[in-house]
Amino acid sequence: MTESYGIAGQALELLDTMDEGLNYLQTRLQNGFLEESSFLLKDISDAQFAVGEALEGMQTPEDMKNALQSASDELKRCFVELEKSYQQSEPDKARFELQVAVIPAFRRWNEILRAYLGPVANS
Repeated sequence: MTESYGIAGQALELLDTMDEGLNYLQTRLQNGFLEESSFLLKDISDAQFAVGEALEGMQTPEDMKNALQSASDELKRCFVELEKSYQQSEPDKARFELQVAVIPAFRRWNEILRAYLGPVANS
């Protein structure tokens, strides 16, 4: 159980870092730095995968697992669309995808994770 506390705490820290990264990515895109910010997009996307992998070993209530899977799948889809905008060098589309799809999907995913991980990390 002690391992679950550590995993939960680290995942919460990573969520904060991802949030900061998305905010910075948004600023970079608004300032026209599409290509220069592609590494950051990859890091944020990789972080989502890492959080998911870390949670695999934790026991999660079924309803939470379903909600989390749904939110995670949606965020992954949003990242894929944003990555397409990067590959096609479409900064306006990338800004739009980030603003209307990725950030709201991240917020939902983040909220579900915090509802589950917060009590685990604090117990």
